[in-house]
Amino acid sequence: MLSLFNKASNPADTADKAAIVWLAVSNLPFTALECAALHALIEAARKAPRSWKLPSRKRAAGPLLASTLKEYERRRDDMFKGIGEGGATLASDSMKKCKKLLTQNVLCVPNAVWGLDLITLPSQDTKGNTKTGQFIAQKLIEIIEVVGDSRVTVVVMDGAANCIKAFKELKRLRPRILGQRCAVHGYDLLLKDFSKIKLNGVPVFEDDLKEVMTVVALVMNNTAVYDLFMLNESALSLMHGAATRMSSLVIAVERFCRDISALQQVMASTEMEHERTRLGVTAKFKTGVGATRRIVNDADLHERLQLFLDVTQPARHALREMDSKRPNLGEAAFLYYDLERQLSEMTQDKVDPDLQAELLRLLRARKPDLVSPIATAAGGVCVVDVYGCDVKSSDVIPRCQALHAAWLRRRAGEGCDALL
Repeated sequence: MLSLFNKASNPADTADKAAIVWLAVSNLPFTALECAALHALIEAARKAPRSWKLPSRKRAAGPLLASTLKEYERRRDDMFKGIGEGGATLASDSMKKCKKLLTQNVLCVPNAVWGLDLITLPSQDTKGNTKTGQFIAQKLIEIIEVVGDSRVTVVVMDGAANCIKAFKELKRLRPRILGQRCAVHGYDLLLKDFSKIKLNGVPVFEDDLKEVMTVVALVMNNTAVYDLFMLNESALSLMHGAATRMSSLVIAVERFCRDISALQQVMASTEMEHERTRLGVTAKFKTGVGATRRIVNDADLHERLQLFLDVTQPARHALREMDSKRPNLGEAAFLYYDLERQLSEMTQDKVDPDLQAELLRLLRARKPDLVSPIATAAGGVCVVDVYGCDVKSSDVIPRCQALHAAWLRRRAGEGCDALL
C-alpha cells in the first residue's frame, strides 16, 4: 500500500499519507496520532543513526520487552519514592481488549504542580469476575496498598452504578480517601439526561433521536451501504473521526442535520436502489432502506432535531472542552457556570420555559461532577493540587492569574467568588 505514495514529490505529504495507511492497516483510531509515546518514537528515530530500523518482532517480544519492563519498574519505583506530602491520585477505568480480555487499568498521578509524570500501574485481568462495586473497591484497595495507603488522596472513576457502589465501599474501608467521579463522563451523562427529557410524561426528543439511530444502524450494519457512503465524496464527512469519544448519539444527530443533503443523495442513488432490489436481499434490509429514506426526507423531524442541537449546544461545547483540553479546577468550574448562564438566558422564542426549567434542573443535579477537573484513564488524566492547578501545564501560574482576574470581573453575576 505504501507504494501508492512513493512517487509523491513532497516527502512530508508522503509521510502524512503513510501515517494514515498505518492507522488503517493497524485498525487504530485517529486519536492514536496524538499518543505521546508515538511522538516520542518519532523523535527518537530522528536522533538515531540513518542505518536504524524498527526492531524485528522476535527481538521486540524478547530482550527488548524484558529490558524495557525492567527500566519501567526502576523508574516507577523511583517515582513512588518521589511522591511528596501532597500524595497522589489514582484514576481507574476498565477496557476490553479485542472484546475478550476485560482489564482494570489504573494511573497514579502525584498531586504536585511541578510534579512527576503519570505512573502507569500494571493492568489487572478481571475476566470471569462480576464487576460489582465491592469487587472494584477490593481491586482498588490492592493498588492503594502497593502505592502506599498514606499517599493516596483521591480515587477517580466513571459514574456508572457499580463505580458509585465502589465509592461507597471505598469510603467505608478507607474513609480518608476522597472518591471523585469523572467530569468528562459527567457531561456525557448530562447529554443523555437531556436526550431523555419528558414534559408531562411525554418524551421531548427521545423518539426523534431513535430515528437517527435507525439511519446509523443501516449504514454501520450493512457493508454495501457503508461502502456507498465511503465512496461518495459528499457523504464522506459523515464517516470522519469524532472530536470526542463521548455522546456518540449526539454526534450522530449533529452530522445528520449538517449533511442531510448528502444523506438524501445517497439514499436516492441508483446504487442504493440496486442494492435494495438485489436478489437475495433480506426483508429487514428493505425495511431499513425504506425507513431511512422516510427519515432523511422528513422536514418536520429535521426541525425538531435542530431544536435538540440548539438547546444542547452549550453542553456539547463544554464536553469537548473538558475532553480535549483537560482544564484545571477554575476552568472546569467556569465551564459549568457558563453553561448554566447560557441555558438561563435562552429566550422563550428559542425554547419552551418548561423545557428550559427541566434542562437547568438536570444540569444542577450533576454539578458536583461537572465542576471537577478530573477525568479517568480512558481519555487521559488531569489532576489538581490544593491550589487547583493543572499538573500537566507548563504555564500553570500565568493561567491561574489570568483566570483569577477574569473571574473577579465576572463573579458578581456568576456566583464564582466562593470557589476562588
